[in-house]
Amino acid sequence: ELDKKADLTKEFALAAPQKDGIFPTVYRAERTEVEIDGRKYRRSKGWETGHWSNSNRVPRELGMTQDYYQPLDCSWTALLMLRWHEELEPDERLVEYARTYAEALLRYQDEEGFFPAWLHPETLEADRRALAQSTETSMSVLFLLKLAEITSEEKYKKAALRAMDAVIAGPAADGEWYDFETFWSSSKYWQDRLGEKIPRNAMHKQNTLSMFWTAEALLHAYRATGNREYLDWGRRTLDELSMAQQTWQPPFIYIPALGGFGVMNFDGEWNDSRQTLFAELFLDYYRETGDPHLFERGIAALKSGFVMMYCPENPQVKKLWEKVYPFFGPEDYGFTMENYGHGGKTSPEGMGMGVFTIYDWGNGAAAEARNRIQDNYGDVYLDRLRRQGFGIDSIEVTIDGDRAVLRDLADSPREVRIVFDNGTRKTIRLEGRASVSLAADGS
Repeated sequence: ELDKKADLTKEFALAAPQKDGIFPTVYRAERTEVEIDGRKYRRSKGWETGHWSNSNRVPRELGMTQDYYQPLDCSWTALLMLRWHEELEPDERLVEYARTYAEALLRYQDEEGFFPAWLHPETLEADRRALAQSTETSMSVLFLLKLAEITSEEKYKKAALRAMDAVIAGPAADGEWYDFETFWSSSKYWQDRLGEKIPRNAMHKQNTLSMFWTAEALLHAYRATGNREYLDWGRRTLDELSMAQQTWQPPFIYIPALGGFGVMNFDGEWNDSRQTLFAELFLDYYRETGDPHLFERGIAALKSGFVMMYCPENPQVKKLWEKVYPFFGPEDYGFTMENYGHGGKTSPEGMGMGVFTIYDWGNGAAAEARNRIQDNYGDVYLDRLRRQGFGIDSIEVTIDGDRAVLRDLADSPREVRIVFDNGTRKTIRLEGRASVSLAADGS
């Protein structure tokens, strides 16, 4: 059943109509207002009333609308298509769709190497009045590098590296972490002063999404070229991103906070769903640098994606949910808000718990991250070369001579997948404790 839903999602993405290669990324259905027990609600009128459009996070003050195409979203969608083709099942339609978009994207690269943030819905001309040269470009770098890897076409790699160099020399060097969310989502502060630093701290308004995209793009640029400069810039960017990770438990935060991520340097949200999007990148950087702190940050970020779920496994949070929504019951297990403290206020009585859930920006995002990390890093990751070991799923790992000692912290006997640094893997039964050889032959 889940396979069918996944295939339908893929087909739905491929159904987005391309216009000279550019395509919409949002499908909107018309809405109507209904009244239930004296309260009014907005409800969808059904798929048959829908139409293709784009994100409504746009500079409306400049006359832009949700019909403006956004290369950022196109590049992200096309990148996911390529990952599906490479990691799940080959489908040449995905590659061709992405290639058609890439040919269009290359036409928009400016002389310095940047890609624009918005395209006119009718003429497809780049609207460069806002974010003309921003770190949103990093997402297109990621996409083009992956397409170059799959197709072996050098022009995509060349364009990606030119864009990466532009980001390094410009916004990344100045800490100008601008993207659509920095100014045109929940926090609109400073949108009338783009490019200016805030006098109070001599910093730009900064968002963590563009830090993440750039850090990941730099990692892939390094892997594509072997140029150490990209890895160094990537580590610097990851360090900036780490500044938004929660490394303590404040007395004014009434849910487990350790490991979660905030959104930007001018917003009130804690434990935002982006933390599970970020988690695997920290593990990937460990692979290249050997810094164990990065792996630990990644594990903490992954776990933070589950601590706000309404379920018996989270008794502290479960009580808060029930204070806010007394009607919650077992049928609601798994519910989670996209973040905590969305309105900038919290209380022991449940203020800050939120009012809605989004599957792909909440519980679904956490589940996807867990599945990806289990595929690539297992429940336990053992780095024989560096003699490091990490437990991901409530497992403590201690290196003792030529063996790794595993201890179950959850007191839950189960099958445990172990992944080694060379990509090999094995599954063992963990009942309390187990010992695993670090010898190359597994003896």
